[in-house]
Amino acid sequence: MNRVTINGVTVGDGHPAYIIAEASCNHNGSLATGKELIQAAKECGASAVKFQNYLAKDFVCKDNVMYDVFKSVEQKKEFFEELYDYAQKIGMTMFSTAAAIEGADEIEAIGMPAIKLGSSNINNFPLLEHVATKKVPILFSAGLATLEEIEETVRFFEDRGRRDILFFHCVAVYPARIEDVNARFIQTLKARFPYPIGYSDHTIGIHAAVASVCVGANMIEKHFTLDNKMKGPDHSFSADPKVMKEMIEAIREVEKALGTSERKLAAEEWGFRNTARRYVVANKSISKGDALTRDKLTTKKPGPKPGLEPKYLSALIGKVAARDILEEEPITWEDIIGGKRD
Repeated sequence: MNRVTINGVTVGDGHPAYIIAEASCNHNGSLATGKELIQAAKECGASAVKFQNYLAKDFVCKDNVMYDVFKSVEQKKEFFEELYDYAQKIGMTMFSTAAAIEGADEIEAIGMPAIKLGSSNINNFPLLEHVATKKVPILFSAGLATLEEIEETVRFFEDRGRRDILFFHCVAVYPARIEDVNARFIQTLKARFPYPIGYSDHTIGIHAAVASVCVGANMIEKHFTLDNKMKGPDHSFSADPKVMKEMIEAIREVEKALGTSERKLAAEEWGFRNTARRYVVANKSISKGDALTRDKLTTKKPGPKPGLEPKYLSALIGKVAARDILEEEPITWEDIIGGKRD
């Protein structure tokens, strides 16, 4: 399987990495800033832009240390409706992370083409149960989770008939240290699950994301801001447009270099073989009728016309020249009496 379609774009092996600019709450409550983020993500070459829609009261207790942070950036459904309309207008895919049941319903009502669940909800089975009823692909991050917990969540969705799931290896630290990325775990996930596997990147810079694509990541999610100096919880570790564009360009370049698992010679290599490889040539002039001896043969890079490959040199010993052969002239089967003999 390993392939899921989001808004007409196939995600999975054999397709370019699906890159999500995670705008999160970096709109800072401004529709204008939200629209700028959408436009900038499109210009950077991202596959999609994603926000997080929630009201703090729906998923965090008031005495939680993060309540005031979430409260300060919460927005109502109408806010995301306007952003979604703008994304549609400029031809950019947009969807959102649901922090609670209410947010999932808003995403569905707006008509977004996918729904995301953050790492903190990977074991929130009441929410997973609700999201499983939605008719769009489900993405989730697997930060904070053991492999056994990831398996449990995947089975939960499968038991409800969902096969259009995609999920991300993730280190849920903000920012994450490069030495904690453990990108090769993506290979473990890909070997175990028949779904697109990605990497949700919280490191500073682009190297972790590029490395993840090298080990098989089908998706990359990277926090995105217009300016790292803006005030807000996510701006400091998010990629600005310059970094996002650099990351996407590097990933696309790496994808070209990765190619396929099949051995393919470049078109130019076929022509280069004749002048780059060694072929059997005369080590000295040979007269017609002379027997070929080892001292009369050698291997060199020939001129424009190649001779026999070196593996045939021993088979030429004892054969008789059918014509005069000049020193350093390539030797072919036509140059010996009787031609090739098995």
